[in-house]
Amino acid sequence: MDLLGPAVIQQIRFDLSTRCNLRCVYCAVSLPEYIGNDMPTDMALRTVNTIASLMRYNPPHPVDVNGHGETTFMRDWVTICRRLLSRNVPIRITTNLAKKYSDIEMDTLARMQTIGVSIDTSDQDLLRRMRRKVDINRIVGTIADIRTAAQKLGCPEPDFHFGCGLFDRTAPGVEDFARFIIALDGRGAHFWNLDV
Repeated sequence: MDLLGPAVIQQIRFDLSTRCNLRCVYCAVSLPEYIGNDMPTDMALRTVNTIASLMRYNPPHPVDVNGHGETTFMRDWVTICRRLLSRNVPIRITTNLAKKYSDIEMDTLARMQTIGVSIDTSDQDLLRRMRRKVDINRIVGTIADIRTAAQKLGCPEPDFHFGCGLFDRTAPGVEDFARFIIALDGRGAHFWNLDV
C-alpha cells in the first residue's frame, strides 16, 4: 500500500445551482437577502471532463448533482447531466419534483441511478403550508412518469429515496410518511433534524 498515494474517491458532489423553484418556510432561500446562483455552463461542462477522468481510476460511485438549490431549476441542467451520462457516469440527484418536466427532462431523470425526493411529509395540507406551490399528486405522478420513461428507454428505473426534515409539525406523521414511501416502492428514506 502506498501511504503517500492518492486515496480512492468515495464521493463527488457537483453543486450546479443554489437557486430554487420553492420557498420552503424553513429554508435560507426564503430570506429576502438570499441570492442564488447557477454554476456557469462552460465551467460545468469543463468539470464534467474532470469528473469523467477521475471516474476512470475510481469505482463508479454516483456523482451527486445537487447543491443548496433545485438542480432542475438551472437552465442547462439537462445538457450537463446528459454529458455525464454519455460518459457512463452514474448520477444521483436530490430534487423536489415540484415542477412540470419536459420530455427530455423526464428522459434525463429516467437515466439516473438514484433520485432523492425532498418532501418532508405526505400530508398535502402541511406540505403546501411548509413548501408552498407543492402538489403531492404532481410528485407522485412524476415518479410514475419517470419509471415509465425508464421502461421505454430499456434502462433500469432510478432508485427513489425520500428526505424528510423532522420537527414538531412533521414528526407526528412519520408513520404515514413511511407508508407513503412503501406504497411508492421507495428504496430508502433519510430524516434530518430541522432545528428552527
